[in-house]
Parts: sequence; C-alpha cells; structure tokens
Amino acid sequence: MFLNDILFSTLREYIFVNGNLSEKILFPRALFYGDGVFETFRYKGTLPVYLDKHFQRLKESAELFDIPYPDEDLLKETIAASVAQTEIQDAYVKLCLVSEGETLFYSKPEKSSVLIVVKKHIETKNEFSLCVSKFKRNQNSPLNTVKSFNYMENILARREVIEKGFDDCVFLNINDEIVETSSSNIFWVRGTSIFTPSLNCGLLSGITRDIVLDIAPELGYEINERKFKLPYLLNSDFTFLTNASAGITFVKKINNQVMPEITDDYLQFKEKLFQKLGW
Repeated sequence: MFLNDILFSTLREYIFVNGNLSEKILFPRALFYGDGVFETFRYKGTLPVYLDKHFQRLKESAELFDIPYPDEDLLKETIAASVAQTEIQDAYVKLCLVSEGETLFYSKPEKSSVLIVVKKHIETKNEFSLCVSKFKRNQNSPLNTVKSFNYMENILARREVIEKGFDDCVFLNINDEIVETSSSNIFWVRGTSIFTPSLNCGLLSGITRDIVLDIAPELGYEINERKFKLPYLLNSDFTFLTNASAGITFVKKINNQVMPEITDDYLQFKEKLFQKLGW
C-alpha cells in the first residue's frame, strides 16, 4: 500500500452544516460532484411504454460514471410502488441513480442508491418561445450523452432566457451548429422533409426523439439528420420540441422572429406521437 492510500484510508473527514458538525451527509458524492444519473418520464396510470429505453440509457450513463446498476425488475417494482403510495394517477417521475462512496473526488463509487421523485404531471404550455443561449455546447464532452446531476449549464442558460421573456433556450455548439434546448430535442419541417441535429453535434439522444424519427416516414416525411446552422431552423414551415415528460411542444418564436402558426401537419405529428406513448 502506498503512503497516499494509507493517508486517505485513515484520514477522518469532518463536515459542518451552518457551523454544526454533521454526523452524516446524505449522498455527499452527488452533492459535491454531481455524481449521479437520472431519467424522467410521465407515468399515466402505468409504467411508460418505452421504459426499457429509459433503462438502457440509464445503464449506459451509470457505466460511464462507474455507478453500480441495480436489477431492472426491482427498479420496475420500486417505481410502481413509489407512485402507488402517492395515489397520483398522472405523474411526473424522476428516477435517479445516486453514487455512494468516498468523498475523494476521483474515487470510484462503492455502491448506488435509487432515489425517486414523484409529483403530479403538469401540462406544459402548448407553444414555446426560444432564444439562442450565449453559452456554447462542447460537442466533444462525454457528458452530452447522459442525463447527469451536472446540470448547471442548462440551469444558467434557462434562467438567462426566462429573464429575457422567453420560455427556453437553443444551444449552439462551438461550431455554431444547432444542438438542442435546455430540456428538449428540436425538430423542424420544410415541405415533406423533417430536420434535426445529428448526435455528433453534442446533444442527448432523447427517447421521444427516437420515436419521432420512427414515425416520420409513416407520415410521409424524409428524415434529414445532420449538422445545421441557425438559418436552417429559422426558415421552417413549423418547429417543435420533444421530451419524455411533455411529449411535444410547438415553437412559436425564435429570438425576435415569429414562426409559422400551428398547422394540421403538426397536429398530426402530435396525435401520432401520443398514440405511440399511450397518452
């Protein structure tokens, strides 16, 4: 054993909260370093249709962080039991896998805990206004592929645009290519083509995004998934956002440009998506 190993294994750590010595801090690795991953989804009377896809992404995220991954059957039971205790029929669920272990920042987790947040699902606004964020996404960051507790970039960007009177932001990457919003993937339609940024732009591969890509050909659209600059987005017939909680949200304004109004084609997309989601 090296000297550093001996020191770190025998060194006691004292943590004070508001000047008082605390015997135990709940999930210190998550608190100090954002060492945890999560998934969010709508629970409308039953486990979501695409829960296995959420589990797959959660597992891949946990592997990246070296967080031990629990048994999925047990996860399903825990989610269902947690929601049942709240008696909420239409719920927003946040499923978290929290790292536990030494507080030395580069040490690997020793175990994990499952943390579940359940609250009533609240319908989002039907239409959103967007503003391009001053923060740029690094498309090479490994954190782009996971939903982790490291969320401050999204929070700061969302706060910034809300103060300007908008609902959400649009992130561009360091090459000024469109990425996503703070909580959604983004699509736009022109004619019979549907466009969305490719994964190598630095975005999260959303579960609902994948569903839209599956149903688009069924509705007669050709998929264009690649790198785009902002003018491509501004010259669309209609634009919408997707995530696992809201499903789909129409975009009415980007920066100072008013976008085309809701069309029957958009409503057809929404209806088809909600059918797939079981909503």
